[in-house]
Amino acid sequence: MMRHRNLLAILLGLLLAPAAHAQTLRQRMADRYEAVFDYPHMAKVYEDIIASGKAVPDDYRKLAFAYARMDQDANAADTYGRLIALGNPTPDDIHTYADLLRAKGDYDNALKWYATYAMQAPDDQWAKA
Repeated sequence: MMRHRNLLAILLGLLLAPAAHAQTLRQRMADRYEAVFDYPHMAKVYEDIIASGKAVPDDYRKLAFAYARMDQDANAADTYGRLIALGNPTPDDIHTYADLLRAKGDYDNALKWYATYAMQAPDDQWAKA
């Protein structure tokens, strides 16, 4: 019985290893695109990672960064909105989201998120201004 469990664990590990490797390969590809300022390809890779359902919050940040570099503020703001919806956003995430909302002309929501940022980062000189 114990041998069957060990065999099953080994087989399961072998089946899951290629999926984990593919994820890191895609992230390395995106990092290479970022290094050469190829933001359209970088965005495509991160869109695929997010669509796979295996994304981490940093993947959303990097996708939004790529959109912002391509002057697609609306897409960047939407991506940050999805990041914030995941829960536990950093104060920098909130500030960047507010900036992107302001850039796309959604001033009322931007003010709301700036206020949220000011509450989360009360020692920041920008929030005091």
